[in-house]
Amino acid sequence: MYLFSMFFICENTFSQTKDDSVKSYLLNQVIVTANKFDNKAEELSTRIDIIDCKEISKINGTRLNDKLRFSPSVFIKSYGLPSSLQTIAINGLGSEHTLILIDGIKINSFQNSTIDLSTISLESIERIEIINNGLSSIYGSDAIGGVVNLISRTPYYKSTNNILSAKGSLSLGSFNTNRNSLSLNTNIEGLSTELNFLREQSDGNYEYYFDSGKGTIKKQRQRSAYRLLELSHNSQFVINSKNRIKILNIYSKNFRQIPGLETGTPPSESSQDEKNLNNLISFEHSFTKNSIFKLSFNYQNNLMKYELKPLINSYYKNLVYSINTDYVFDFYKTKNLLGYSFTNASIQSNELEAFAKRNQQSIYFSSRIPFSEKFILYTSSRGDYFSDLNKYVFTHQAGINIKPFDDYEFRIKSNIGKNFRTPTFNDLYWKGSGNRELKPETSINKEISLMYELYLYFNFLIEFSYTNISAKNKIVWTPQRNFIWKPENISNSVSNSYLATLSLTNSIKNINLKYDFSFNYVESRKTSSNYLNDPTKDKFFPYIPIESIKQSLFIEFRSISINLFHTYYGKRFSDFENKKLLRPINLLDGNITISSTLFGINNLLKFEINNITNTDYQIISGYPMPLRNFNLTLTINIKELDI
Repeated sequence: MYLFSMFFICENTFSQTKDDSVKSYLLNQVIVTANKFDNKAEELSTRIDIIDCKEISKINGTRLNDKLRFSPSVFIKSYGLPSSLQTIAINGLGSEHTLILIDGIKINSFQNSTIDLSTISLESIERIEIINNGLSSIYGSDAIGGVVNLISRTPYYKSTNNILSAKGSLSLGSFNTNRNSLSLNTNIEGLSTELNFLREQSDGNYEYYFDSGKGTIKKQRQRSAYRLLELSHNSQFVINSKNRIKILNIYSKNFRQIPGLETGTPPSESSQDEKNLNNLISFEHSFTKNSIFKLSFNYQNNLMKYELKPLINSYYKNLVYSINTDYVFDFYKTKNLLGYSFTNASIQSNELEAFAKRNQQSIYFSSRIPFSEKFILYTSSRGDYFSDLNKYVFTHQAGINIKPFDDYEFRIKSNIGKNFRTPTFNDLYWKGSGNRELKPETSINKEISLMYELYLYFNFLIEFSYTNISAKNKIVWTPQRNFIWKPENISNSVSNSYLATLSLTNSIKNINLKYDFSFNYVESRKTSSNYLNDPTKDKFFPYIPIESIKQSLFIEFRSISINLFHTYYGKRFSDFENKKLLRPINLLDGNITISSTLFGINNLLKFEINNITNTDYQIISGYPMPLRNFNLTLTINIKELDI
């Protein structure tokens, strides 16, 4: 399991001294890429959450949705077992308003702006950065509610050549789930290469409770089996001290049955078969220490077939080619980025018109201007042209970071900017109902955050954030007189998010402790009417929890680690008129890991329990979630064999 291979990659963190253990949690030890150039997290103008390799290894599960679920600002819309559809919401907005990146390259579908998080395993990912606000002025379309950037692992370059390391894992769990993976890493003549193999399958027949109208009965989910195969390759070639090439290739094949809405009757025969290929090649040249040129090529080929017997048999082939150039340079005391990107995206589908394609050209510029050690100004702007819309979109953002006191690690972060989302291929070219007159959605985002760090026996990190997002021209599919649904720019919304987080860390002799707490209050409302006397005006968007609390506790004692996670979702509605109130949700998950070394080989055994309290709950109405379930994984790590 990747979860544990990541543990071994980060194993030095687990064997730190007392002081180092504390420092491993301090924000000023972390460099992030929110502005496409390196920044310390505490010096940014926006709130950012970082899930590093150590924390990835501790959280239950293996997919991207599993790791994001405990992030303070994130809500995952889950349609069942983790292999089922999983989408993200940040700041009360939908998944189409959250941009997902790998190494700064967009992977959201041009077909519908979304991505199913359950299809993304983390075999090649080292760190996850969650930007708690829109950032279209850097990354373009879809970055309205937030941005998630997956930073791929760079194979570690060593001066010693001909070294091979290997990691393998075997995992068994509930619902007849089994997962095995193998990772090989070698270093030869400046070329560091990592190869990953992953195979996972499950019957998916988890237990849940169903209210039949005559009483509650326990049932098993039917037709929810899945199979996953993934191959990935990650290389870094250090040509010399000024030039390097990095290559990332990910191929996945994912088949799953789709049980659909639980109505008390047997599910229909529905399935989805996906093949995804993502290739990223990047070249970096350092003119000087403070002047770097980056060039990257990306190719994505995503094929999806959906079948609902005997009614539907559809296919979608999405192709994306892109080239990105970034020049990062210092000018006096400022750090600057100038970039250009070209993207060609197209789709072939029996559900869409034949000529659905788009050429997108973008130019962007951002700066970090430190007027003093106490005041940093950030500015960014971007222009995009979309050939199929024949439209230009200009976005911008300005932010500040203020440290008013010399003796206290107290900071004020604030920013304001314009963001956007373009109509998708589905919106424009769906057969019989696409609307080619659609305009891009736009938003004005405002954010202010207060951060304070101090040490009083424990290391305390406290942060309060407020985010306001006013969105206009949102695209809504509405019924027409001929009973055909058509997308139109007729919706506006306002989202207000209040987020408070607390992190405590300390090391006492051989015990490392970390406790995280967050409270998020989100009001995300529709503020427009689709028609006269529209009852959905000024109502909350469905399923987004108004109040949520997340807690996690990490305890390490020598070779044993105990990790617990608590999630509470409060008031939620299942309809746009806010007439159907859903029950609050309390969930508790946890795991125990035991590491050992035998004959120079590192071993790790991990036992996971999900839904410890056996809670009966649903995230989306009609899609029951699993009751208590288990997973056991053994990982073996063999390091530095001579070849």
